Amino acid sequence: MKKSAHLEMSQFALKIFADDGKLDLIELDTLINIALRDHVITDEEKRVLRSILDRLKFEDLTKELILKIEQLEKLYDF
Repeated sequence: MKKSAHLEMSQFALKIFADDGKLDLIELDTLINIALRDHVITDEEKRVLRSILDRLKFEDLTKELILKIEQLEKLYDF
């Protein structure tokens, strides 16, 4: 049985937060790639992404990561 992308994203997020609690560009790209495997980001995947991003601390984000997040939010409306 194929695992839903939003569940896979949630599991990956658990690893991110268990590791160091911070998100880097590679991890963000991995999350987006999981969501885009079927070429569409579903509402469930957007919800998971928003939930992950809402848990981040602004002071832990690099300028590059902030810019990437802003681009993705505009592009995929989440």
